[in-house]
Formats: sequence, C-alpha cells, structure tokens
Amino acid sequence: MAAVVDAMAAGEVTPEEAATISGVLEARRKALETQELADRVDRLEQEVKSRYWALEMAIREEIEERLKLAEVRQLSSQAIADARAAVEAGEIDRAIQLVLQLAGNDAAGLSQRGPRG
Repeated sequence: MAAVVDAMAAGEVTPEEAATISGVLEARRKALETQELADRVDRLEQEVKSRYWALEMAIREEIEERLKLAEVRQLSSQAIADARAAVEAGEIDRAIQLVLQLAGNDAAGLSQRGPRG
C-alpha cells in the first residue's frame, strides 16, 4: 500500500489509478485473511473431533467396566442389556443414566443386606 501512495506522490500514477490498485490489493488481503481464518477453523474443528472421539472412547470403556461389575454382582440383566444397547446405538447419555441407576440400585441393596461375599 505504501508503494502505491509513494507512486501517486511521485506522479507515477493518478489518484484514480492509486485508488483502483489499492482496492485490488485490499480485496486480495481480505481473501487471504478469509482463507487463513477458514484454515484455522478447520484445524480447530479437527482437534475438537479428535478430543471428543477420545473422550467418547474413554466413556465407553468405563461404561463397559461398570457393566461387567454389575454382571458379577448379578444386578438386573435387562438393565445391563439396555445399557449395552444404548452404547451400541451411540446413546451415551442414556447408557450413563442406566449404569448410574444400576449403581444406585446396587448401593441401596448393599446397605440393606450387606456386601456379598
């Protein structure tokens, strides 16, 4: 931009030509900036997807461990099956609710009858 102003000041280009050149340069700058922002957004979206996937896998593993424990404690086989089906369907929130219900039922049972042994 400074070169355009200098050329106009030196009389090498008219003010109208300088304005046209400046407009072209500004449009190019905006296009580059827009592309850079789009690239940054793409990278951030990929990072979020990667982190979300890792978190979901960790949650799935934890749910499975808790379901195995529920099986060992001989809790409701229907609730366990429902939780596994929810995980397979990608309904992680529902699976978590079911596992927490199993855990709550188990805790209530333990307090009434004492630990199994």
